Amino acid sequence: MNYIRVILYFVFGLVALTLWNTWQHDYPATPQLSTTAALSTTDSTFANAAELPSDIANHLNMSSTTTLPISTQTPITIKTDVLAATIDPVGGNIVTAQLLGYPATLQSAEIPFTLLNNNADTLYIAQTGITNVPGLNTEMSFTAPETQYQLLSGQNQLVVNLTWQNAGLKVIKTYTFTRNSYAININYSVINNGNQVWQGRYYMQTKRRNFQEAATKDHLVGFHTFFGIAVSTPNKPYEKYSFNSLSDEPLTMTVKGGWLAILQHYFLSAWIPNPNGNYYYYSQQLDNQVYVVGLISQPLQVSPKQTVSFGSQLYIGPEIASQLETVAPHLGLTVDYGWLWIIAVAIFWLLKHVYSMVGNWGWSIVIVTLLIKLLFYKLSETSYKSMAKMRSLQPKLEVIKERCGGDRQQLSKATMELYRKEKVNPLGGCLPILIQIPVFIALYWVLIESVELRQAPFILWIHDLSAPDPYFILPIIMGLTMFIQQKLSPPISQDPTQAKIMMFLPVVFTVLFLQFPAGLVLYWAVNSGISILQQWYITKRFEQGAYKTSKKDKKKTSK
Repeated sequence: MNYIRVILYFVFGLVALTLWNTWQHDYPATPQLSTTAALSTTDSTFANAAELPSDIANHLNMSSTTTLPISTQTPITIKTDVLAATIDPVGGNIVTAQLLGYPATLQSAEIPFTLLNNNADTLYIAQTGITNVPGLNTEMSFTAPETQYQLLSGQNQLVVNLTWQNAGLKVIKTYTFTRNSYAININYSVINNGNQVWQGRYYMQTKRRNFQEAATKDHLVGFHTFFGIAVSTPNKPYEKYSFNSLSDEPLTMTVKGGWLAILQHYFLSAWIPNPNGNYYYYSQQLDNQVYVVGLISQPLQVSPKQTVSFGSQLYIGPEIASQLETVAPHLGLTVDYGWLWIIAVAIFWLLKHVYSMVGNWGWSIVIVTLLIKLLFYKLSETSYKSMAKMRSLQPKLEVIKERCGGDRQQLSKATMELYRKEKVNPLGGCLPILIQIPVFIALYWVLIESVELRQAPFILWIHDLSAPDPYFILPIIMGLTMFIQQKLSPPISQDPTQAKIMMFLPVVFTVLFLQFPAGLVLYWAVNSGISILQQWYITKRFEQGAYKTSKKDKKKTSK
């Protein structure tokens, strides 16, 4: 067997697999949308757009405008311990939202990260309302007792009431903000002061421009996380749709409960309706790459002189799985760790617990790397014993090479016969690499997807473990450790050309790792450094005869 070819094929296969995984993550296949997503809850009147009830069709037509009404009213500002938001009285919608605990950039730590905004170029707003309001062709114009609200020390909740009314209908829209929470409760009370039954629907929607550069401006160069929407249904707890796929096939389904989210790097917004209601989920592509995605309720009725209340939750904040799961079932799946998620979740759990003790994510990575190496020590020992034995066979391999001359077939046959006779597995040295690769890929997604590691410093020049090393020091250290490992390992091929190719691999990996997250390169460098110490120690013990064949093994061999 040609050992070098196996390694090269493995390396190329790993690269291809990583690229395929990244492609699938960025460009998921366009799902076949169906109104039968939840058969027991499907409203047959929502079978297709042509058969939509008139009030839904009218709502979708009203939503198709890409411009916002010019508000002449003073905006309502909200400030809690984690959010700073602005409500436009026209519509009573949240049009800006800043996350106070997350700086926009490392260079501007005093400026909070802005998630929602009503700028024309980067439009991203959350809208709620009711349909079929008599005499109203535009959004409601609400009034509020105050124009500034702030969650004070000692307060657990901040309540903001907005009011709108005409001759026969009164609507009270209530926002409830909770301390240390990014989930906002929105409640509507519809009071019918008229003489006729009012019937309408409650809708929740997000209007956003497909402007990925703004959403991913702190991404790593050359790497992209998912940017689009996600939907949860009873049959499919988590399904993603890129904006491009919505252009080809709009979202049209009726679901009991569920949720609808817009995802970007580290942050999301999500609508969580009443879990017991049936909702029509929809999407529209408007002009200038503006999309509307939302959901609308079944018909609601309010009899004369009666009041009906309904509402939903809006989450505007970071992708923190532990918090998201308390907001809605399966919402934590938006922290997408890829196909090795079970390993990634375990790694992040361990990282988080170590971080709670050391208070530094970089040292957490170092300690977790040590723990992983301890976990697989016996496998590494077996591998390095095999490599040490391979090294001890080099004089015999040289004799075989001289005896066979240029006969490659005979050389290969004689070499394998020697391996068989000496009970050496030439592929035994690959085992540590095989063990590292799933951990490596899983840790990559942990560093890319975990907002806890966003802008997390380590020491000295490493100010952000989720971004590349600005001075390329860690990649160079990693390349040197790979080079040292090669020097400690026995030659894997008698072919000088193939040997040179292998010696060049540390350079190739160093170049590839230049744009990888510093935390990932830190893991690989520490892992390689520990492997060098392990290999040196085990090789030395082998040479000192510490791994002599036991009497039991000798008896088996003699038999």
